[in-house]
Amino acid sequence: MNCTNCGNPIVGNENFCGSCGAQINRPATSAKACTNCGAELLEGHPLCVRCGASVNQAPMTPYMEEEAKSVASSALTFGILGIIFSSSFFLSLLGVIFSSIAISKAKKYKRMTGTYLGKAGVARGLGIGGLISGIVFSVIGFFYFVVIALMFGAM
Repeated sequence: MNCTNCGNPIVGNENFCGSCGAQINRPATSAKACTNCGAELLEGHPLCVRCGASVNQAPMTPYMEEEAKSVASSALTFGILGIIFSSSFFLSLLGVIFSSIAISKAKKYKRMTGTYLGKAGVARGLGIGGLISGIVFSVIGFFYFVVIALMFGAM
């Protein structure tokens, strides 16, 4: 880097030019690195641009990593169950319940890690899909039973 006033080279972290005394204006750089992937963090961004991890998050301990993996696995299990049960007229309410649990566990994983990566992201998607289809099938099932009851009640 050279002095903008006289052009002499600036060595190290000097704040003033040794030749002319002009103040050195250095470009603002972020000395922080992401605790998740090691990428340089951009100033003013709440998330890492490479992996999506929260900037203000403390590094995870091995115990926290194991718990996060467990939460992600259980979220995925509930997401799969939610999709399976939500596509049935008779068990769609169970699908709504399982899907809600999957979404809740995926949110817990995000609070722990700062991102919806991996199993937790898939579980969140399955949970949302299961919740939507479970509600739709519950409404259709309800109207189906109402129509059957009216038909047999009218006879």
